[in-house]
Formats: sequence, C-alpha cells, structure tokens
Amino acid sequence: MSTIQDLEDNYPEYLDDALGYAYSAWDATPEAEVLAHDRVLFADSMDGLDPAGLSDLERWAYARRAAKSGDTEAFVSATEMILASKEPHPALAIEEIYVRAIDVVADAQRFDEADEWVARLKKAFPEYEDLPLIEAILVARQDAGRGHVALEKLVASDIDDETWIDLVSELLRIGRRELALTWISLAKRRLTETKNRTGLVDIRLLENQLKRA
Repeated sequence: MSTIQDLEDNYPEYLDDALGYAYSAWDATPEAEVLAHDRVLFADSMDGLDPAGLSDLERWAYARRAAKSGDTEAFVSATEMILASKEPHPALAIEEIYVRAIDVVADAQRFDEADEWVARLKKAFPEYEDLPLIEAILVARQDAGRGHVALEKLVASDIDDETWIDLVSELLRIGRRELALTWISLAKRRLTETKNRTGLVDIRLLENQLKRA
C-alpha cells in the first residue's frame, strides 16, 4: 500500500499526531522533557496520572490520550491548564490546541462549547488563517443545509486552492458524504480553472476515499 494511501486512510490519526506541536522548537526541546512527554503518551494506563502535577508538554500528551479514549472532560481539563499557563511551552502550538479542542468537543456533540472554543480562538489568534473554514465546517457538522450555505459564503471570499482541498477533506472527515459529493465537483471545477494539476490529484484521492466510504 502506498504512503499516500496510508495517509488517506489514517488521516484522523495523522491529525492527532500532528496538531498542537511547534515542530520548529521540538528538536531543541531537552531530551528529558521529550521522554517525560512520551511516558505519558505511551503509558499503559492513565490511572494515577494527574494533569495538575504535569508539565504543559506532558499535559498535552495526557489530553491527546484523553481525546483518543473519548474522555472529553479530561481532555478539556488538561487543555485548560495548558492555556492558563503564563509562559506556554515553546514546543506547543497553542493555536492548534484551540483547534483540536473545537474538534474534540464537537465530536462529543457539545456544539455550544465548540462555538465558545471558536470564539476563544478568534480572540487569541484573530489572524489565524483557517478560522473561516473551521467555522463553516462546524456549521456543517450540525446541519448539512446550513453547512452548504456556510461553505458557499466561504468560497465567495475567494479562498485559495489549498483551502478548497481542505474543505473537501474536512467534509469527508466529519462524515458529511452528500456534501462532500457536491463540493468535490465544485473543487474539481475550480482546480481545473486554475490549472492546478497537483490539486486535482489530491481531489481524485479524496474522491476515491469517498467511494470507499
């Protein structure tokens, strides 16, 4: 199986592995801190782990474990501790931690909380480039019809080709198959107009993923 195929099939796991880390600073993180982070992330059990007694880097490992096990409360608790820190750990990408929080609470159908997390992200990082897409996808999670309208407003703002691809990818990730069918066709038209051959390959891969769903 190809590397591209692996990424297609394991995209949620890829997001979990990647979001929240400032990789430019990761290589400079002391080995002891990395090992402490990994001990939490790969521990046999979360029993006995108290995020209050952990470093922020360890807390993010704890939060990731909590999200994967479906413990939304534990995830939110650990995340709030990280965000309350006066000096965020340099190896953490705080804006992405907000993004992951939106996703985790939305997965739990706690949409009012997800809206609050969006507002907090917007206040903390008003220039975060993916904010409009995040907001539109959150609407689509809740209602396909309103989601379609939100996406129409998004693309009317003349988004770039990469955002078109991300839009389709996100619709697939959240299980909005019918919306994805519509927006794959629209994305193909856009990428054909811009003669973006690489982008069209990405869309075809997403189309194949949709057919297998």
